[in-house]
Parts: sequence; structure tokens; C-alpha cells
Amino acid sequence: MAFSEFLQCCSSKNERFGEAIAGISETSIRSLLRAWGGLTPVEKQAVLAAADFGAAALGVALAGLGVAAAEVVAVALLGVGLGAAMEIAVSCGRQWL
Repeated sequence: MAFSEFLQCCSSKNERFGEAIAGISETSIRSLLRAWGGLTPVEKQAVLAAADFGAAALGVALAGLGVAAAEVVAVALLGVGLGAAMEIAVSCGRQWL
């Protein structure tokens, strides 16, 4: 699966999310999915909690995980809701990564 197909998959599940990540680099999305996949459930909850404090706090949390362009990624994720966005990204990313 190519990155463009990943974006199409995300858009088909949530058009707003697809539009939000269309301007984010493939490198950033890959780093997000790899970081998320390596987290324990407790660590995922900590990231979700950071989102409650806004894009800046989520950006710091994502940067700490090594996500490229974490601030930009955080804004896109919060535009849809972090939980829903990650569910879509992980679902579509299974075939892409």
C-alpha cells in the first residue's frame, strides 16, 4: 500500500481526518504509528490524557515519543479527536506499514 492509499483509507473512514493529515509528511505519520504501536496501554492513556490539555501538551507528549513534526500531528489528531483518529490511523496503517 502506498502512502496515498493510506490517506484514501483514512479519508474514507473520516473525511475531516483525511483532510487534516493530507498535509502531514509520510515520515511523520510513520513515526506516529510506530510510536503508538510500541506503547503499553498505560502509556497510551497518558498520551490521551495529554490531549485533554490541548495541542501544545499533546505535541510535547508526541515529541517525547519521537514523532516527527509532533506539533503539526497533534493539531491534526485533535481536530478529529485523538482516540478516533488513532483508531482510524492504526486500522489503515496495518496494510501500509
